[in-house]
Order: sequence, then C-alpha cells, then structure tokens
Amino acid sequence: MAQLNTPLSLGQRIEAVRKSKGLTQDELAAFSNCSRRTIIKLEKGGNIATHTLFQALASLGMTMDILEKGTDFRALRELQEQRD
Repeated sequence: MAQLNTPLSLGQRIEAVRKSKGLTQDELAAFSNCSRRTIIKLEKGGNIATHTLFQALASLGMTMDILEKGTDFRALRELQEQRD
C-alpha cells in the first residue's frame, strides 16, 4: 500500500475545508472509511496511505487540483467565522 507524507499546507487546507463544512474529525473519518487518528495525522502533515488521502478529499468534495493550487485561507477563515 502506497504511503504519502502529506505536506502540512495540504493538511491545513483539508482541516480548513472540513471546518468550513461543519464536520468533526470523527465525521470526516467515517465518511473517509478511516480512523480519527488518521484524520489527525492527515491534518498535521503526517504519513498516511494514498488511498486514504483520496477518500478524504472526495468526502470533502475536493479534487487533486488542491495539490497544485493555493487556497485563500482568509476566505475560508471568514466563512468559518460566519458559521460560528
């Protein structure tokens, strides 16, 4: 099984999108068919299975384009603040 060392910036993007959608780590883990511990690793830039990354991205409605494109964290933060 291929392993991927997730860049921290990607993990931060995933965490920001998860939060903007109002999902907990447990909920994303359930949608992604993995453990909460794996989601924590993913968001912190840890080493995870490649297919788990794909499942998490799909669960959030994200595509692999996120690996190449930047994310406007300010806009995501504002969206999250509006939800809170």
